[in-house]
Amino acid sequence: MLEKEMRNLVVMNEELHRAAAKEQAYFLDHASFTRAGEIVETSYLPKVYDAETLEHFQEILRVSYGIVEKVIRHYIEDPEYRKIFGFPKEIEELICIPNLYDSYFPQGRFDIFYHEEDRSFGFCEINADGTGAMNRQNELFTSMDYNAVYQELLENYDMTYFDPLECCVCEILKLYETYEKKVENPNIAIVDFVYDGSSYAEWSEFARRFRREGHRAVICDIRNLQYRNGHLYTPSGMQVDLILRRAVTTDIIKYFDEVQDFIQAVKDQNVCLMGSFCTQVVHNKMFSVALHLPETAKIMTDEENAFIKEHFPYTAVVSEDSYQDFLKDKDRWILKPEDSYCCGGIYTGPDVPEELWEETLKKCAAQQYIIQALYPYEKTTNIDVRPYPHEFKLQDGSDVKPFEEGHAEEETAEEKKQELFDAARPHSMQADDLYEGFRDHINMTGLYVFNGQFGGIFHRQADGSAIISEVNERSMPTLFIV
Repeated sequence: MLEKEMRNLVVMNEELHRAAAKEQAYFLDHASFTRAGEIVETSYLPKVYDAETLEHFQEILRVSYGIVEKVIRHYIEDPEYRKIFGFPKEIEELICIPNLYDSYFPQGRFDIFYHEEDRSFGFCEINADGTGAMNRQNELFTSMDYNAVYQELLENYDMTYFDPLECCVCEILKLYETYEKKVENPNIAIVDFVYDGSSYAEWSEFARRFRREGHRAVICDIRNLQYRNGHLYTPSGMQVDLILRRAVTTDIIKYFDEVQDFIQAVKDQNVCLMGSFCTQVVHNKMFSVALHLPETAKIMTDEENAFIKEHFPYTAVVSEDSYQDFLKDKDRWILKPEDSYCCGGIYTGPDVPEELWEETLKKCAAQQYIIQALYPYEKTTNIDVRPYPHEFKLQDGSDVKPFEEGHAEEETAEEKKQELFDAARPHSMQADDLYEGFRDHINMTGLYVFNGQFGGIFHRQADGSAIISEVNERSMPTLFIV
């Protein structure tokens, strides 16, 4: 929404918006997430939706969240249904441990391909374990203070932003009130595997907000938790009553022997785990396969089955017996590992040369891969804002590094800063050409959901045929007109 109006604002005052983009890029380069080494590229025009679209998002979550809860419940209750997913015995046992609170899926993000013009959409995937980028979204929203388009829009529109961190903390504490073994004023640990590049800024924001609600809250490496006498402790000696799990299940299995204190406390049900291991049923790509099977259809309502058929792209396991079924029409398909994150190991048919497609299918068939029908991306135009010290596009389209070899030593600190400012500008625009400087982008909309409630948007754009994290992804803030 408002895309044409925003483009016109930029073209009518190119100098103002180029300067604003520099300021926005400088802010993002010094935002809290950069402490973990994360560099975020964004687009200059924010994503803006109207109130009707917000209602549509909430309706999408109502139906899809109900489907998710049903699949998890059926997995736990039906041993035959579990065989579809093929989880190792130790994971299956962890999944089936009762939550003791009123949700199977306390936190997640539903990534969809949403087309604003006709409100059509299809699912990409559902993220559960360690659903992230919440702090990034908040910093991107804060960067709108430097965005001249946003400031001009505020003169004519009332807008609101959903803070996913705040929504998450609120719903987690609300859900804890339904926990059968709850204690008053629980101590909270945000746990993950801590290493260089970890999302420490986001964890710190969670801890700060829990403390603001009156709780003791700490960040802890999951490997350092200590279980003794029926209680779980941090290395500093704090008894842990509630865990916000950021550690993904695949990493927990990888380091299984190192997290046995945590595992035993969960098995004994002596700590409240948000989210519990049952979310792995949905986080794993086999969920998308199971949705299209008769065993799942029989537990759904007519509305839910129609929803699955229309909005969840066909998905199947790639095996040595079945890969030949997908040799034709390679551009229709995408190959994904059954259990991965950050877009690792993905092959998109349009990007694989024809002569290598069969070889790629065979390679994936020998591993644990699914194949999924590609759903079309929504395409919009935007301008890239590239934070430094990355390479940047100058007005003539050439690449330049902010500090060229043999030149940096001759510059003063102020000159270096100015050079970075000059480099961190949007692509060149000409006043006599409305669209010069804008380029086509594909879009993906991530719907945060906490305890079944809408909790904000993680919107991404990219140029190319697919959005790949840490390769071509641009994150951007999402606003709603109220």
